[in-house]
Amino acid sequence: MRKHLAAEAELLLEASLEDRIQYIQSDHWVQYPRAELILNQLAGLAQCPRRERMPCLSIIGDSNSGKTSVVSEFQRRNPPLTAEQAEGELHIPVLRIQAPPKADEGRLYTEILTRLNRPHNPRHNIGTNEAMAHKMLSYANVRVLIVDEMHHLLGTREKQREVLNAVKRLSNSLSLSIVGVGTYELSRALASDPQLANRFEPVELPRWPLNKQYGSLLIALLKLIPLPDAPSLLNKDSAAKLHQLSEGLLGETVEIVRRMGLKALQSGHTALTSDHLQELSWVPPSRRQ
Repeated sequence: MRKHLAAEAELLLEASLEDRIQYIQSDHWVQYPRAELILNQLAGLAQCPRRERMPCLSIIGDSNSGKTSVVSEFQRRNPPLTAEQAEGELHIPVLRIQAPPKADEGRLYTEILTRLNRPHNPRHNIGTNEAMAHKMLSYANVRVLIVDEMHHLLGTREKQREVLNAVKRLSNSLSLSIVGVGTYELSRALASDPQLANRFEPVELPRWPLNKQYGSLLIALLKLIPLPDAPSLLNKDSAAKLHQLSEGLLGETVEIVRRMGLKALQSGHTALTSDHLQELSWVPPSRRQ
């Protein structure tokens, strides 16, 4: 048993180069305390009995801070029930949609209906598609509606108010918990409506400081790189370099480790070293503007 590898990655040591590359390029869930805290809060929403005022949550953080990964894991842990489990009824406890690219109430309903595989005509008037979206969410027994990239609902004050009112109606009329996921701009959008600001409990996914927890994160990520020998870059200097390049963003850190793993595999190396990090051409996110 190789202690430097996760069990799944160790099984791939005898696999083809193509299979190992595909594994590295795939998404993998890595547990860390802040994410588990949020997942527990989300689980509480899914288990909350329906009532007039349902609790809602807003997950806030910089772009590439791991917000979407958390809600994807929550969705994975709460899959649709089979027909047998749901006694023949449709049961989708968690539905995740992408917010429209701009504040548009009609597009919001279109996205909901599309995710529920409900044939509809986007050209129908808003009232028709709203009624259909409400009906389908009820029919599918959705308990938690996740609106990813919800900061896109920012727009003119009038349009923003229309969409936020639509979100409020969805929660009120269907006794539905709504989770908004977005950048810090989402906080400003919700603050424009006192009722929504009070209902949506904010939780932040901040950037990682350079500390022991960041080191533990790196260890967990390196365990997913299927190379036979233990990495030799687990030291303070390498961790500081990784943190500098990623600027403390989880998504950036994951991608840097992924790129190093791919480089090592394609070069025929058996372990990750500090050379793979030094040779990496990586532009920190603040310098990409």
